[in-house]
Amino acid sequence: MGAFTAMFTLLTLASSVFAQPSPHLAYVYPAGGKAGATFQVTVGGQFLMSVSNALVSGPGIAATVVDHYRPMNQTEFNGLRDRLKVMQEKF
Repeated sequence: MGAFTAMFTLLTLASSVFAQPSPHLAYVYPAGGKAGATFQVTVGGQFLMSVSNALVSGPGIAATVVDHYRPMNQTEFNGLRDRLKVMQEKF
């Protein structure tokens, strides 16, 4: 393998290791609101924990990030499911 090929391969691998995934929006709920009203929406997707602002289109529209909620991991989900099963067995 030539020196150029080795360096290119090394740089390509290094950039993929340090690359941050970009946020991807999956849904907004509710999908709309009354003109002139202020309301909260829930936005879901991937890699949103680092998001600090939102870009929206249209005149008179503004958005503010209020909070982040991390989804449960599999261990947390399994623990809650087990606790629910125990509670159901008691009643």
